[in-house]
Amino acid sequence: MPSHPWSSSSNQLCWSKHALERARERGIINNAFGVTEDYLDSLTCYTNNGCYYYCDTKNNVTYLIREIVNDFGEQQKTIMTVYYRNPIQMARRICEIKKWNFNCICRDYLFGNCRRGNSCQYVHKSI
Repeated sequence: MPSHPWSSSSNQLCWSKHALERARERGIINNAFGVTEDYLDSLTCYTNNGCYYYCDTKNNVTYLIREIVNDFGEQQKTIMTVYYRNPIQMARRICEIKKWNFNCICRDYLFGNCRRGNSCQYVHKSI
């Protein structure tokens, strides 16, 4: 994946000036800059007030995306802002989106370190 938001891939998303500033302020890692539409399609998404929120569990960030008209008059998906979530916050949000009871989920399993196996009293789900 390209490491800069201004790379010239047709599948690459645009970043608003605000999103770039917030990413810089929040110390969002460079992997977030390589976001493509294909990658977004693999993420859990929810909408709120016409905005699309994509939860990137790999990088622990959420992208707020809107379709806006670019300089050529075409609709274009644009990252409006990006923010970091700690792993538990991200797990909670994913559980809300998928309508899973967060209190019944094995958090150890979510993060790949449940050693209880079949004797675990919590539900094993994968994000």
